[in-house]
Amino acid sequence: MRIVLNTTPLLGPLTGIGQYVHHLAMELAKLREHEVHYYTGRTWSRLPPSPSMPNMNSLICKIRRAMPFGYDLSRLIQIQGFGGRSADFDLYHEPNYLALPFDGATVVTVHDFSWLHYPQYHPKIRIKAMERYFDRAVRQACHLLTDSEYVRQEVIKYLSFPADKVTAVPLGLEHDCRPRNAAECQGSLLRQALTFKQYFLVVGTLEPRKNLGTILQAYRNLAPSIRRRYPLVIAGMAGWGDNPFSRRFADLLAAGQVRYLGYLPRRELLEIMAAARALLYPSIYEGFGLPPLEAMGCGVIPVVSAASSLPEVVGDIGIQLMAEDTEAWTQAMEGLTADTESPGPEYANRLLERAGRFSWQKCAAETVAVYQKVLKTA
Repeated sequence: MRIVLNTTPLLGPLTGIGQYVHHLAMELAKLREHEVHYYTGRTWSRLPPSPSMPNMNSLICKIRRAMPFGYDLSRLIQIQGFGGRSADFDLYHEPNYLALPFDGATVVTVHDFSWLHYPQYHPKIRIKAMERYFDRAVRQACHLLTDSEYVRQEVIKYLSFPADKVTAVPLGLEHDCRPRNAAECQGSLLRQALTFKQYFLVVGTLEPRKNLGTILQAYRNLAPSIRRRYPLVIAGMAGWGDNPFSRRFADLLAAGQVRYLGYLPRRELLEIMAAARALLYPSIYEGFGLPPLEAMGCGVIPVVSAASSLPEVVGDIGIQLMAEDTEAWTQAMEGLTADTESPGPEYANRLLERAGRFSWQKCAAETVAVYQKVLKTA
């Protein structure tokens, strides 16, 4: 079986989809019985591209941001580079919604429908791209993958796609997501002036869908003594939309009670995560939600919104709250600071057991099983 995987999402900083593509590519590269090629926007490789490589396609990214119809132009460049070799493959997997034209068997991953349910939470250029190319990608696909059963049911409902041609393949947990003691995290903690287990952590791109405003207000409602001891730490690259750190929360930033660390290197992020009191994840909608899974793998309690696919990830081990219930988020933080032994050994073991159900090896194996099914019926 000759497979081509589009790895264009690795050209930028790794957010959720980038992590998915990176780990899937790495696992597919271990296959011996199949021939896997990787397309990176204009170039081809038999080895999975590293996300830390210099961006050889930075011109495409600059065009997309700076010019009218920039996405369409960058897509045209990708199509031209892809079309010359696409006939060499039995199956094409597009891991990021918008499949490039391909005459053979196509598998497309649909991560979520946030752009459809909450268009106000996305930049206009993204909405236009989805409106222009998504239906075409779905019509081209022989099979659709989703990251969760929640989104699988949405695909069946909204796209009227046959249920037997939609498969939920959960994402995985990387090996470096593990509990760490204070000494193991010390370097990262010193760089960020943080104390082991004495801060709350929020991880995610700064964009409206992540619902950061609710957490900031809930944190503001904590007693000053708690805020002085437990800062709210936010890690993630700047996205789009209004500045979430508006004048309303400027005093918390000035006092050092809210700290924005920006986009962190992967190892440092995992150390900061393992040293956190809890992960707060109030997102309005997620197709999966990697940070809560990674938190559990690090032995850290995930506090998540009881929305979309997140309950599938954390199960009964995570704390689930209504996404915009500010009072509930405040109470959860208060409770976590009152219990100085949390998580206790039994709870910590349950966190690790839950996280252990997810792996990138399993994700890749289930994905390959879909490839095989598609080619048998093609």
